[in-house]
Amino acid sequence: MAKQSRERGKSVAVFEHGDTEYTVDVDAELHIDRGDIQKCFVDQPGKYAWYATIYAAALTNVDRCKLELEVTKSRVASGMRSSVDSKGKVPSEATIDKLLPGDEEVIAAEEKLISAKHQEGVLRAVKEAFQHRRDMLIQLGYDLRLEQRT
Repeated sequence: MAKQSRERGKSVAVFEHGDTEYTVDVDAELHIDRGDIQKCFVDQPGKYAWYATIYAAALTNVDRCKLELEVTKSRVASGMRSSVDSKGKVPSEATIDKLLPGDEEVIAAEEKLISAKHQEGVLRAVKEAFQHRRDMLIQLGYDLRLEQRT
């Protein structure tokens, strides 16, 4: 699950990838040190690639959670269809449609999907921030070249 918080002026993101939970100081990751701009140029592609990869995994996780939700709904609805009430009646599709959203398994699958979508959104924002960082590095490099000419 991805979380965001403001901690002592720092932007912190917590997300999972595989079996590992990462806590990342996003401000530090995006920081550009004008005193060591070359290091920033060298680090940028690797940082961007890592976050883009983690973001792609988050997108895949959202798709898996959507599929899991649909399978859960189908299985629970099937169980409801095969049940018989105390009067010997099978529930109607309208009744099943009303009961399905309140089923604990369906709710758990929906919560998992919501969490996956949140993580995807956080990682998309961080990945896009690295795109902005790249643009800033390009501009800073240009500015430094101009300064060196004068």
